[in-house]
Amino acid sequence: MPTPTPTPTVLLVGKCRVRETGNATTLSRIKGHVEAGGWRCLTFDPDDLPDPPSLQRVMRGVEGGGVVVGVVGLHALRCSRVLLTCRDAGTPYLLMFGGTDVNECTKEEAKKEAMTEVVAGAAHLVAHCTPILTSALEAWPFLDTGQVSVLPQAVQVNPSEAINVAAFLKGLRQENEEKERNEEEEEKARIEEEKEEKTRKEEEEEKARIEEEKEEKARKEKKEEEDNTIHSTASNTKNGRERLDKHTQTTNSEQNTILSEGTVRTRGEEVETRGEEVMEKLPAFFQPLVLIVAGLRPVKDVLYVAEAWSTWRGGPEGRGTLLILGPPLDTCYANHVYSKAKRLRSVYVAPSLPPSECQAVIRSATVLVNSSRSESMPSAILEAMALGTPVLARDIPGNRSLITHHHNGLLYSSPESFIGALTSLLKDPSLARSLARNATDRVLREHSLEQERERLLTILQKVVKE
Repeated sequence: MPTPTPTPTVLLVGKCRVRETGNATTLSRIKGHVEAGGWRCLTFDPDDLPDPPSLQRVMRGVEGGGVVVGVVGLHALRCSRVLLTCRDAGTPYLLMFGGTDVNECTKEEAKKEAMTEVVAGAAHLVAHCTPILTSALEAWPFLDTGQVSVLPQAVQVNPSEAINVAAFLKGLRQENEEKERNEEEEEKARIEEEKEEKTRKEEEEEKARIEEEKEEKARKEKKEEEDNTIHSTASNTKNGRERLDKHTQTTNSEQNTILSEGTVRTRGEEVETRGEEVMEKLPAFFQPLVLIVAGLRPVKDVLYVAEAWSTWRGGPEGRGTLLILGPPLDTCYANHVYSKAKRLRSVYVAPSLPPSECQAVIRSATVLVNSSRSESMPSAILEAMALGTPVLARDIPGNRSLITHHHNGLLYSSPESFIGALTSLLKDPSLARSLARNATDRVLREHSLEQERERLLTILQKVVKE
């Protein structure tokens, strides 16, 4: 009986535990391409493979007697540990730059050093846009241009028809208002409790003070009684002596009488002094709907335009809602966003939605905004372009690889220029339609699934060992 041919398997490694992120979207799409090429594809988050033995177990335990013929890793830093283990095991890998690995992580020497080893060991490398390619060649001059390919990302949209976007937004607003009411009530209760506690303390302190005064008064009265007793005894003694002197009629009797009167007078003054004491169409509220879709982490800088928006929203022309939609990927930063948004006018932060529902919200938005400090080829912008939603993007290299200013979107370089671009879109519907139409044309022409699949499989054929 012939030995069955092992099924060639490709491992796909990248951050994918949170489904509603650009990386997870990219990995899902690549998995489909790999399987279309005839390979089995298994996807892992780097955190699922914490050490070399865990990866070795995966390689040994591939179903159906399959053999791992290659690995695709997304992001040079996040996948570095797994990819270096693959290198040591003799398994070739394709490294796809993620964006922040080249744009941000190369600024830190330790991170760059870790990535350098991964970059040097790759059978081939992929950048999603020319700016990333250029930056990678500058960061690692030992790379040959033939080792790195530019592979523009494709976009796949399938907006859900099941979600009622207007109802979702209304519910979000009601939830936020209810939270605000609850927080106000909690704050009032806290203040009231503090007042009551303060009153209790003051009452206790007053009670203790009165008690202390009573005790002090009692001590004084007791001392007066003791003093009076002493003076009384002394007086009786003197009077007896005076009577004895008078009875015997000594020569000094007049002087003794004067002294006796002086002593009585002095004692009366003392007593008086001691007695002195002192006590469907989106509702009007959501129009325009300005939407930011991004995971909450510092590099996405989702509050970059929020202050300017809030100021504009409070002005004579201000209207609508700024909605930030995305999962909390950095807890500290996410908490900062939640806290700040509460203090701004008509700024809402919502948790992530499943991709198809998120795309439905993008389709309903007036404009999709990107405010990132760093990007490669952002999925949210591509989805908005495909869905016919105008794009307002921060003027950075990754965004410029997709958006040509005033042709298929608008670029801004400051919060103030963001407001200027937004108002120009709102005042000129024909401009918004023209930008959206040109954006959709570009997506159809340059970012189709078929194009991405063909180019990726061509590269992967050169990488895998079969």
